[in-house]
Amino acid sequence: MSYRIFFWKKRGGATIVLLAFLSCATNVLAHTPYLVNCGQLTVVITPRPYTGSNDGAACTYCCSGPINCERIEYEVFLRANDAQDSIDLPNNGNFNLAYSELYISLKLTRGSNSVASAINLAGTENCLASYLSSIPDGSYETKLDEDEVTLHISAAAGDTTPNIPFQAFLSNGHLFSIIVDAFPGDSLGISCNDFTYYSAEDSCSGNCSDVSKTIYPMPSVANTAFSISLGNMNCQPEEYVDLPVTVSSSIAGMDISLFDFAIVISTNAQDGFFAAPEFIDILAGTSPNIMIKYNEATGQYVVKLRYTAQSWSPLFGTDIQLGTIRIYRPPVLCQGYTIVATLVPGRIRLIGGSNSGCRAIQTGSGTSANCSVSEMPVCSEDFNFNISTEEDLEDCSTLKVYATLSWDTLAYGNSLQFNQLRSILSFDMDNGVSIADVALEGLSCPGSGNDPVLCHAGCHHYSGNTVELCINVGSPITVSNNARIVVTFDAPSGCIQGATVRKMTLLRPDSSVCQPILDTVSVFPYCSPMMENFIRGDIATELGCWIEEVLVEIVAVDTTCNTFVVTGRDGLGNAPCEPFTTGCICDIATAGSYEVTPFRNDNPLNGVTTYDLVLISQHILGARFDSPYKMIAADANKTGSITSFDIIEIRKLILGIYDSLPMNTSWRFVPESFEFPNLSNPFQTSFPEKDTISALPDTLVDFIGIKIGDVNYTAITDCYSPNPNPLNPNNCHAFERPADPYPLREPRRVALKSGDYYTLPVHAGGEVPLIAFQSAFRFDPTVLELISPSLGDAPGLSGENFNLAQSNEGIIRTSWFAQTDALEEELLMPGQILFNLTFRVKQDFSENEILLSIDESLMPNLGWAQEGTAYSLQTEASSMREEKNQPELPVWVRCRPNPSPGEVVFDIVALPQPHRAQITVFDAFGRRMWWRDLGMETGPTQVYVPEAASWPNSVYHWELRFDKQKSTGTFIRQ
Repeated sequence: MSYRIFFWKKRGGATIVLLAFLSCATNVLAHTPYLVNCGQLTVVITPRPYTGSNDGAACTYCCSGPINCERIEYEVFLRANDAQDSIDLPNNGNFNLAYSELYISLKLTRGSNSVASAINLAGTENCLASYLSSIPDGSYETKLDEDEVTLHISAAAGDTTPNIPFQAFLSNGHLFSIIVDAFPGDSLGISCNDFTYYSAEDSCSGNCSDVSKTIYPMPSVANTAFSISLGNMNCQPEEYVDLPVTVSSSIAGMDISLFDFAIVISTNAQDGFFAAPEFIDILAGTSPNIMIKYNEATGQYVVKLRYTAQSWSPLFGTDIQLGTIRIYRPPVLCQGYTIVATLVPGRIRLIGGSNSGCRAIQTGSGTSANCSVSEMPVCSEDFNFNISTEEDLEDCSTLKVYATLSWDTLAYGNSLQFNQLRSILSFDMDNGVSIADVALEGLSCPGSGNDPVLCHAGCHHYSGNTVELCINVGSPITVSNNARIVVTFDAPSGCIQGATVRKMTLLRPDSSVCQPILDTVSVFPYCSPMMENFIRGDIATELGCWIEEVLVEIVAVDTTCNTFVVTGRDGLGNAPCEPFTTGCICDIATAGSYEVTPFRNDNPLNGVTTYDLVLISQHILGARFDSPYKMIAADANKTGSITSFDIIEIRKLILGIYDSLPMNTSWRFVPESFEFPNLSNPFQTSFPEKDTISALPDTLVDFIGIKIGDVNYTAITDCYSPNPNPLNPNNCHAFERPADPYPLREPRRVALKSGDYYTLPVHAGGEVPLIAFQSAFRFDPTVLELISPSLGDAPGLSGENFNLAQSNEGIIRTSWFAQTDALEEELLMPGQILFNLTFRVKQDFSENEILLSIDESLMPNLGWAQEGTAYSLQTEASSMREEKNQPELPVWVRCRPNPSPGEVVFDIVALPQPHRAQITVFDAFGRRMWWRDLGMETGPTQVYVPEAASWPNSVYHWELRFDKQKSTGTFIRQ
């Protein structure tokens, strides 16, 4: 016996409905409902710990294999609590849980110094329960940067959710496991961020208890033949220090399965480290996995090194150098500080032999190392080093920063001699800003004698965001007061957010090295000037929703000084969801004037659906649009009018026949300042799609964006306006997928045999009439071959409503709407047939197996009621059995052969006299192909139709009329 639990809403609160299915073989014999309250589900997290001595111990459920000294596994289960509110779970808690949505979010928690451990991505992803393997990509996610694992299963898109089996009230096996690469001494646990589960109408917040943090142990036995040490820290390099890491090993002839260790690096410098450390000069023949993490709580870096499957031979010996930890000094190099590195030993495991189990690594003589730097003395208050900016610029695309050395001229005169000038400047620049040049004023590079080791050739250098001045000579050079480094930036847009003087040192003859006083007055952020040479404006829909990714071309009429910007794209001065700004352009006196033209031509289906065709059709029939922008959106072929040809173009786009509209762009733009002379006909006179600027600044270069084909404004724009149109204050993001489903039903049928022909009617299974629908269907092309769709009950359906270009791949696209005044009797009514699909069966097909499925990846599958309410189309089997009895015809008629490779023949028995008779053949959608007047013939008659040999392969309908009666049937031309 098996059971299924369903969530249900009861008396304002969510409960679970339990349906018990007693099954024998494949026949359902009985089912009984049980109500189960929300509070009966709990998330249970079970840690499988390593205790220091149980390496290799078996674990009943552990998906990661035996427990060992490298990892800890946290298994996640659901537990059902029995007999809450007198509601018992059946069959001793053995059942299947079904649900509409389930969300569990768990986070790895750490002690303040526990950063060497991390969630193992591959291990955790491989530990999802097999019965959840069908959930969509992204439903089970590990976020390493956030130490978080989430499971989110939802049927919101119409998908079914997989069963979760329970055995004795506990989810079978486990839902999933979090695998953590744990390091000895780290304090680790699990916290529950969220646990909710949903019925179709309501949600339940379930119980979920945290796992307390515990210290991960070191193996209880040490390997005395292997040790790790830190060497002496080399404090000589200017911008970093190097720390060698060594190993001593007497292990021979036995390879190493694993060894790991960590190094904690800290400093008492107020501004911390300039950059993260690196592990370099790696020992040949070894391949470490390197993890470097910054501990926000302590300001320390942790470098964890893990070696797996290592040959013993490169490591054999005493003080073998594994590599070097390169530690980058603090940003300000002249301050006093200390850098300390501390070794944290890990574990070692050998391959084979008596020491194959986990052992602790021993440490050698060097377990810590440090580098202490004394603060550089200040020269005196008479010497200053100042950062300033230039405001009077030659053009608005250039920024200049000055780093100036000055002194008291009354005490020292207007010039001094120096043996050393050493400066390192670092700039924080926005995207779009770069260093273009560095020059010196008031001093010159020495012609000869400059230190070739410490200094670059030419004495000054720039790279990336760093500028260096290096003069170190035996014979002093003369420097003028207020000598300066001039840094020129190319900045058509963006800002310099800050500057750091990493180092500034002076050495005069008969003196010692010292640093001047640094002027800390902030002159940043320093941005591209907005003087008078810029253009800005808004590009938004009629409803006030800003549009991103619009290319705005700025063309000077009298010169070649042109530029462009893209709305909502970082790096060009245009942050997302803000007005576009050109930054700076040429002087208006030179340019004469500018033409500003927006352009966007991507994602042509954005906001375009079959319901737009309904509205366009109603406009053509007299229900006029209330906006000239909607009329422009309806003009798909850009002819300056709205006709049925526009409907045909948009329908081809929806069906995938077009990738884009051949005679139009995806968006058009009209200056907001333009007033249409005739609001009811924007095509009466031409309207501008660019704006001309003759004075700067001009803040009125605003445009209305029009998404072609989208007349009900459902296109995604991604941005809200600060002053949205009251007609649509909240819908600037995207068309919200309808929550209510609308089933499309297949009738129950008998099994199909290879070689059969079968016509499948697709029924409207909802409760409201439809004025339009669009859908993409899939069938198995290895089992079925599509012959043709054919007319059902949808008024006006034709072959133009289908795209069958991929039918050999099992794909059918369709789009239909009622092209009438939308009177009720002309809609598609509940229970009616959307259309029929005729297939040739290529392989045996079992009874009642679903032939069609809906594919959301190909198009949104939607139906619309007359007033515009959208429904999510879903295929499902019908309880109605297909009618197989042939209707009794007034006159017996046979069409042969059927299917036919050429001509067909109608065999007709004697007709009642004295009435005339007529036989007609129609194509799949009701268009007359052939007819013949039979006069008043008597006796059996054979009617030959040789014309059928030239007709396309399809389904055809025939009709024999006589008196006030008729006989009908179909045949297949193949």
